[in-house]
Amino acid sequence: MTVLVLVRVDRSHWREGIGRSLLEQGLKSLRQRGVRKEQLGGGGPAYFWPGVPTNLPEAWSFFSSCGWREQERSFDLIGDLEEYTSLPVVYQRIRMPEVVILGSSCIVVPQEGRWEVLTGPGTAELGPLGVAEPYRENGIGLAIAARVTERMQTRGLRKGFIGWTWLVDWYGRLGYRVFQEYIMSWKDL
Repeated sequence: MTVLVLVRVDRSHWREGIGRSLLEQGLKSLRQRGVRKEQLGGGGPAYFWPGVPTNLPEAWSFFSSCGWREQERSFDLIGDLEEYTSLPVVYQRIRMPEVVILGSSCIVVPQEGRWEVLTGPGTAELGPLGVAEPYRENGIGLAIAARVTERMQTRGLRKGFIGWTWLVDWYGRLGYRVFQEYIMSWKDL
């Protein structure tokens, strides 16, 4: 995977064409390596940003002036674990088939300092969550998310983080709320 992760120009040199030149050269280099799709954010060997953060309006203004158009929005979510209690309806809704493994998720406890700057100490991530396709819409995924959230709480963690999702209302049923919003954009070459 080849990714251009970040274009950054010191504020004292904004509007001098440096950012546009860096972007153009970076994308040119990627195209020469055979890349066929350009995307703002959403790549690399580790989570960074899935798009352009909306709390950096100058950044989106820059990309928009370079011809990028908003395709959709994605979100990072945060939940307070200190007061968390799973609602009984989360588990009551499950319709269990006669299969043992229906889905999975995990707790990602980052190296010290990864989230502390933004969210404070004691933050862990609710890792990727999936439910086998034939068993979706049976409450299983929400129950898994609730159980992982409970496990984070019993481990003494203070906040749960969910990165790069569109399921704001779905996770909102467990008390997660929008922490950061991103504008996403891509171009096929």
